[in-house]
Amino acid sequence: MLVGNGKMTDFWEDAWCGDTSLKRKFPELYAICWEQNLTVDRAANNGGRLSFRRWLDENKQGQLRELRDMINRVPRSDFADRPKWAGNKNILFSVKSVYSHMFANDVDISHQEI
Repeated sequence: MLVGNGKMTDFWEDAWCGDTSLKRKFPELYAICWEQNLTVDRAANNGGRLSFRRWLDENKQGQLRELRDMINRVPRSDFADRPKWAGNKNILFSVKSVYSHMFANDVDISHQEI
């Protein structure tokens, strides 16, 4: 997701802070976090503070610092969030970009009619 105001982007599930979701990058933190249904907007309004079911050992505290560093690097704006398309250099979705992505290495004549 390309984050604008963060109101439509899921903090844990969407890949808004890199190529992978925070849930996949930090599964141990996600598993013990009280705020599993959180938008980026709500997390930002809370100052990025998360609460956990148990005390964080040194390893998890390091993961939390890394998570905070990652989310602090993503700028927000007043514009609405929008999905990004990895199959195109300018990140905007188009049917042409899907076609190019699907058949980038395929030169078969039968696909030219698509």
